[in-house]
Amino acid sequence: KKFTLVLTKRNGDTFNGEVSIGKIKFDQSISYCTFIRDISEQVTAEEEVKKLIEEMQITREIIEQNASELVQLNAKLSASEEMLRELNASKDKFFSIIAHDLKGPFQNLIGYSKLLVEDFENLSTEDIRELSINLHNSANNLYRLLENLLQWSRLQRGVIEYNPIEFELSLLAVQNFELIQNRATEKGIELINKVSDDILIFADVNMINTVLRNLLSNALKFT
Repeated sequence: KKFTLVLTKRNGDTFNGEVSIGKIKFDQSISYCTFIRDISEQVTAEEEVKKLIEEMQITREIIEQNASELVQLNAKLSASEEMLRELNASKDKFFSIIAHDLKGPFQNLIGYSKLLVEDFENLSTEDIRELSINLHNSANNLYRLLENLLQWSRLQRGVIEYNPIEFELSLLAVQNFELIQNRATEKGIELINKVSDDILIFADVNMINTVLRNLLSNALKFT
């Protein structure tokens, strides 16, 4: 059996713990083993994901509200019909991108957590540590992806500015490669990053990051 509790350390600090209780039979005796794992980072990551999803829901409501306002304007001005079509197209594209880009990271989170749930008693401490690191990295990747999607939605609503700066392209390339590495492995595709470390570009980081992510995701999807 497994359950979660807020536990207290000897020094008085509290943390989110996952408690697992197992039964071991040996001859005629029965022993019980209890394992406690600190899942504070996982809980924090899940809360951040939940918060971002709520923000995305707010964004969706704003988009739908804008669409409703355009419908009312269409009754007065025939020219607003084209504006309404453009807004609906942007909304459909936005949710299409969300469904496309979030599938991979969520599959990673589900896969790693499934291994912990189903094989916990057979995993060594090093295995559990490695899976925890992978869960943490997947949550961070998902967080960055959600941030980028929210930036994209703000851009579509005209509430974000173009802020070009000088930065290393290789840093964004590495981040995006990490984001799709697991999906590439599942498809048996080798990813090769040939972006040089000495390439400096002058552009908006968020916009270039969106371009790289879309290029890599589509390339992986259709390979």
